[in-house]
Amino acid sequence: MKNNTGLKIVGAIAGLIACIAFAGIAWWLGSPLFLDNEVAEEFPFEAPAAEEVVADAAEAVEEVKAMTVEEVSALTDEEIAAMSDEEKAAAEAVLVEAAADMPDTEMEEDMPEDQAAAEWVATKTGTFAGKGGTYQGSGTATIYEMGAERFLRFDPFEVTNGPALKVYLVANPDGTKQADFGEYVSLGDLKGNIGAQNYEIPADLDLSLYNGIVIYCEPFHVTFSSASFGS
Repeated sequence: MKNNTGLKIVGAIAGLIACIAFAGIAWWLGSPLFLDNEVAEEFPFEAPAAEEVVADAAEAVEEVKAMTVEEVSALTDEEIAAMSDEEKAAAEAVLVEAAADMPDTEMEEDMPEDQAAAEWVATKTGTFAGKGGTYQGSGTATIYEMGAERFLRFDPFEVTNGPALKVYLVANPDGTKQADFGEYVSLGDLKGNIGAQNYEIPADLDLSLYNGIVIYCEPFHVTFSSASFGS
């Protein structure tokens, strides 16, 4: 009898332990369903007040507005990418104002004199148009070829003046940013914003890849005018 009683007591204790263990596991698994785990960590540093953030942003915009066109033109891609939309708008406003104030630069280049003009054949031509608003352009872009020699000529030509303008041969002249142009190559600085002018085209360039011309402001990634061959 004593042995049976002892076994019953041991069994009861074992059962109680099992119940406690099961209840603990059940609580561990089920409690997240109905208990909140609230966290309230402090900033690892002192957070700026909202009004300070607004003031800093406004100050940054004012600093951009105070920049000269040379300073805006010298901005790198990384610096522009780091700007807020308001800062970018302020920088472009500086560029637009400078373009409006810049005096016209006139060119009157003749056709190349080393060969008679009649020997050159016009193979591609297009008409310049502005991109609306401040940036306007008009005139004709023509590619002339004679054997392995070829050059691009603007005649007549006029475009809004601006800082650091470049002449691009592009696959897609309807684009407004470099990323939109597809295949493109720079033929150098725009010589003047008014008048006839010539640009040499490298002999090894595959002209079948290019469908037009873009007058592009490299520092601030703005298209001033474009011409599509065949237009």
